[in-house]
Amino acid sequence: MILLTGSTGFLGSYIVETLRLAQHEVRALTTGGGDWRSNALSGLKQMGVEAVVGNLLNPRVVAAALDGCDAVINAAGGLAAGRDMSAQDIHVEAVRILCEQAIDKGVQRFIQISCLGANEHSDSEYLRCKWQGEQIVKRQEFFWTILRPSYMFGAECELINCVMPFMRVPFVIPVIGSGLNRLQPICVEDVASCVEQSIFKQETVHQTIDLTGPKTYTFTEFIELLRQELHLVKPTVPVPLNTALKYVKPVERMYSRLPLNIELFQLLMSDSQSRSTLMKVFFQVSGATLEEYISSILNSYNQ
Repeated sequence: MILLTGSTGFLGSYIVETLRLAQHEVRALTTGGGDWRSNALSGLKQMGVEAVVGNLLNPRVVAAALDGCDAVINAAGGLAAGRDMSAQDIHVEAVRILCEQAIDKGVQRFIQISCLGANEHSDSEYLRCKWQGEQIVKRQEFFWTILRPSYMFGAECELINCVMPFMRVPFVIPVIGSGLNRLQPICVEDVASCVEQSIFKQETVHQTIDLTGPKTYTFTEFIELLRQELHLVKPTVPVPLNTALKYVKPVERMYSRLPLNIELFQLLMSDSQSRSTLMKVFFQVSGATLEEYISSILNSYNQ
C-alpha cells in the first residue's frame, strides 16, 4: 500500500493514474473541502484509490492514513501557498509530521517531491522551504529518494499560469529581472513515470535526482515562445524588480487571479535547470517538449 499526498493536485493526479496503471495499491490523504469541486473524491474511488480526508498538519490524521502502508509519496503543495496553510506549513512542518509518523509506522520507502532550484539561501520562500523539507527527509532512517522536477507542463502549466497576467499588460510584455535565468520544463507525465519507476529501483535510494525536460530556455526565450503562440505583436521589455513592485496592485486587480508579489517575482527570476545526468541513468521517459503541448495549453485559456 502506497500513501500519496497531494493526489488532487496537478502532479498528484498524474501520479495516481500512473500508479494504478502499474497496479499499485494507493491510499490518498487529502484535505478535502474545496478540493472536491471537481468531484475528485468520487474520481479517486472510481480508480480504486482509498481516500482519507484530513489535515496534513494533524499527526493523528497522518498516523491513521499510514496504517498498513509500506511506502509514502509526498507530492503535496504547489507554487502558491493555500489559504489555510503557509509555505512553511506545507513544505516544512507537514513534511516533519509525515516523516515522524512514517517512522513510527515502520514505513520503509519515502519519495519526496521537491523542486528544482530548492536552495537554503534562495530569495524565494518557496524554494527555501522546499530545501528545508529535503533536509528533514534526509535525516530519517527509511529508504528515501528526493525528486526535484523543474516546471511541469501537460494539460496545463503552472509557470504559464504565473506569467499570463504579464502577457495581458497593454503595449508591452514585462519580463521581471534580466530574463537570463534558465528553465528546463518537463512533461508532468514524465515526472509521474519517474515517481513510479523509483519505488522499487534500489539505485535511487538516498539520491536527490533533478528531473528536467530536453530543452533549456532563458526566461526571455520562454516568454517569446508564448508571445509567438499568442500572436502578440507587442515587444518584451525587461523590468527591474523594484519597478515591477510599484505596478503589482493595478495589474493584479485587472488581470490576475494569482497573488502578484515579491515572492512570485523572486521565484520567476530563479534558475530551474540542471546539469545532472542521474535522471537519464535511472529513468526512461518520453522526453516530450513544451512545444508539443503549448498550443493546447494556451487554447484552454480561451475556453
